[in-house]
Amino acid sequence: MLPDSPRSTARDSPRSAPGSLTRSDVNAISNLCRRHTVHYAIDKLRRGEFGWFLRSSRVLFQQKIDRLVDDRDGTYRAYVVVYDKKESDGFYAWYRHQLTRTNGHWTILRSY
Repeated sequence: MLPDSPRSTARDSPRSAPGSLTRSDVNAISNLCRRHTVHYAIDKLRRGEFGWFLRSSRVLFQQKIDRLVDDRDGTYRAYVVVYDKKESDGFYAWYRHQLTRTNGHWTILRSY
């Protein structure tokens, strides 16, 4: 399945998002987070880490943005999670991304 297919870019609204973000901004951030996971999976495959490749490939279709937070300095944080009933909180954190909009395009400044 291609990363830009409708299934892999499901745009569920984050639980909380700043009012300053438009729906198209949220969609662009969602797509950027999914592309990051695709690149992560491909990198793991190149390095021969097949377990991480398989896990990140499964996560690609399960990940959701739980929260978008405005840092008030022109950057935003996206909390990407995978919902799992087995976890004590009902989800596990997959990634956190710090993002900014530059020249009309969203970019990830750092991920942790």
